[in-house]
Amino acid sequence: MQQQTLQQQAMSNEQQIAQMAFNKMLEQAIAIKAEYDPNANLRTVDFDQHTDRTYFVTLEGSLNDFALGTVQPIWKAKPGQEHIYQRIAGYDGKMPIYGGDLTKGICLEMILEEVTSNFPVPIGAIITNIEGKEYDKDGKNYAFIATKHCDKSPNKSIFEQVKGISRAMLEKYNDTSANQMESHCFRNVAGYTLVPNQSPLADMMRLNQEKFKMQIGIPKEAETYLKVATPIVDACIKRYEQDQDVTFMDMNNFNVQFERVGAEWNDPTGVIDNLRNAASGKQMHASNQRLTNKYTLTAKINMKLVCYGEEKK
Repeated sequence: MQQQTLQQQAMSNEQQIAQMAFNKMLEQAIAIKAEYDPNANLRTVDFDQHTDRTYFVTLEGSLNDFALGTVQPIWKAKPGQEHIYQRIAGYDGKMPIYGGDLTKGICLEMILEEVTSNFPVPIGAIITNIEGKEYDKDGKNYAFIATKHCDKSPNKSIFEQVKGISRAMLEKYNDTSANQMESHCFRNVAGYTLVPNQSPLADMMRLNQEKFKMQIGIPKEAETYLKVATPIVDACIKRYEQDQDVTFMDMNNFNVQFERVGAEWNDPTGVIDNLRNAASGKQMHASNQRLTNKYTLTAKINMKLVCYGEEKK
C-alpha cells in the first residue's frame, strides 16, 4: 500500500512538472492575430532559395554528323560543371559553396527567351522531364521547334510548375505527411492552436501573412510557439493535403536532346528549297552540300530551379 502511494505521488509530481512546463510554454507562446479567408489561394513553399538563371543551349554540326553519330545532338552540363544548377550558399575564401542536392531538383518555371537557327530543316528540342507544348504533324511533342524563320524572341513559357510541392517542403523537416506535421502542434488550447515556430506550418503562415492579414516578425530560428486561431492552422494543413507530389529531377542527368522534325537527320527531302529537279546533278550537289554543311542552333532558356537537400561544395 505504501509503495503504491509512493508511485502515485511520483506520477503526480511528473504530471505537475509536465503541467508547469506546458504552462510556461503557453505563457511564452506568441499570439498571432490573423483573419481567415476560405477563398485564399495559399502557397506552400518559399521560392526564395531558387536559382534564376539563363542557360545558352547550343547545337552545332552537320545533318550527316548527327546521322552518323560523330556528333551527338545533345546539350548538357560539362562533367564537373553540374553546379550551374545549384544556388551559391556562401563562400570558402574566394571559392563558392554550392547549395542543394542535384538529385532533388524541382523546376518551377522554364521560359524560352530567344532562339536562332540556320538549319535548313525544323529542329525539335526534347528536355528532360518536361512535357513539350509544340507538336509536329504526326503528333509528337517537343519543348520547342526551331526553324530558320521562327520568332527569334518568343519569350514563351516552356514549362510552369502547377502541382503543389509540399513533398519537398515536408522532406526539409524530415516529415512525410500532413498528419505528422500536425502532430507537432497542440490543438485547441483555449480556442487556439500552438504551432512550433520552426516548422513548415509556421513557414507557410509567414509566406501567406498578407492573405491572413497577420504580422509575423519572429525570427525563424527562435525556439518558441505561435498561438494561432485554429481555423488558420486547419486551412494550412488542408492546403498541404490538397497538394500533389512532384517528381524530383536528377540534374546530373539533365539534358536537351535535338531531333530533326518529321525525318531522319540525313533524309534529303526538304533539305533543298526546290526538289522538282532533284535528279539533276546541280540539285543533287546542292542537296549533298546542305547535308554536310555545318549549322548552329542557339536557344536562350531561363530556368527557375530549386535543389533541395544538403549543401555541397
